[in-house]
Amino acid sequence: MMAQEIGQDEILIGDSIYDISEFKKKHPGGSIINYYAASCGTEPFIEFHARSNKAKKVLQGLKKRPSGIPQDPLVRDFVELREQLEKERYFETSYVHVAFRILELLGLICFGMYLIKHDAPFLGILLLGIGRGRIGWFMHEGGHNSLTGSPKADKILQSLFFGIGFGMSGNYWNNQHNKHHAAPQKLEYDVDVKTLPFVAFNVAVKADNVQLSKAERWWLRYQAYFYSPIVTFIVVLAWGFLTHPRYMIRTRRYFEFSCAVVHYFLFYYFYGAAVTLITAWIAGAYMLSNFTLSHTHKPVVAPTEYKRWIEYSANHTTNIQPSWWCDWWMGYLNYQIEHHLFPTMPQFRNKEIAHRVRALLEKHGLPYDVRSYWEAVRVTMQNLDDVGNELASK
Repeated sequence: MMAQEIGQDEILIGDSIYDISEFKKKHPGGSIINYYAASCGTEPFIEFHARSNKAKKVLQGLKKRPSGIPQDPLVRDFVELREQLEKERYFETSYVHVAFRILELLGLICFGMYLIKHDAPFLGILLLGIGRGRIGWFMHEGGHNSLTGSPKADKILQSLFFGIGFGMSGNYWNNQHNKHHAAPQKLEYDVDVKTLPFVAFNVAVKADNVQLSKAERWWLRYQAYFYSPIVTFIVVLAWGFLTHPRYMIRTRRYFEFSCAVVHYFLFYYFYGAAVTLITAWIAGAYMLSNFTLSHTHKPVVAPTEYKRWIEYSANHTTNIQPSWWCDWWMGYLNYQIEHHLFPTMPQFRNKEIAHRVRALLEKHGLPYDVRSYWEAVRVTMQNLDDVGNELASK
């Protein structure tokens, strides 16, 4: 019904339908706006632009008309919950927490570098690898503008740490990662699903008219064994030496490119290619293996299927059971449902609102999937094995 009442070049936000026929061509976020064209964009507009006054002014400048569409009870309750959380200051930053995160990263990395040079190379390499992996959690939060409360400052911190720590571009990460947040597990929309030929998380990622070679079928057959030790390293190498540098040059991201130059000088010149690549291997396996636990075993969404923002989080996301060590190890991304619902909320606060999110979802008959860490690992690896076996047999 909604698709019939809202045109293909329109979007429903609040109680108004906005004409985006011209604006979508120059949308700063790119094609993401098309993900919610002809449907309800209330929640994604709020969450993607929560800290942007400019976006709100642009919205008011678009042609609009009254929707006349009754507000969805789920959307209404979600918006009310968000307003309550804002009033209770859950979206406010903690500079003490940010300072602690920065000091922790610098401590791990500097101590690791020290140990490598002072007769404890194996421990030093391990700490340096974990430290570089934890940069992934930190820069991810900067990309969501949930660190300092200032989008500009957050992007600078993200580019600085990701650039010097990995030689990569925070802006490129944001461009790709926001597509994932807009429509998680949706085929042709979520870039995290477009992973062939290196790995397949669902048999539906292979189009019916695509034929796999014998080598590809063999590789996918054993992908569950290859994923953490090999596939994650391939991804890190592809990012570091191909996609990210090419993006920085093409888009003239001079600050990020300068940070990448510092990275190569600091790591490759002082510690050599071997140490740099080994720590990148550890960091990639640590970061990407943990990212994989939250979505990849969940069902995918067809390209033509419409889902509400809340449904994406409830039906296609898994939380990992909280504990002090899991919160630290996963950088608070074990509260993945809360993070997908409220990506601009400082992530350490997600655990404080989890019971309220659960109550909202259960009220509307939506699942709230929570698993232990090792159960999530088992399910993820089992899914990789099952998908690999099925694709290898075709």
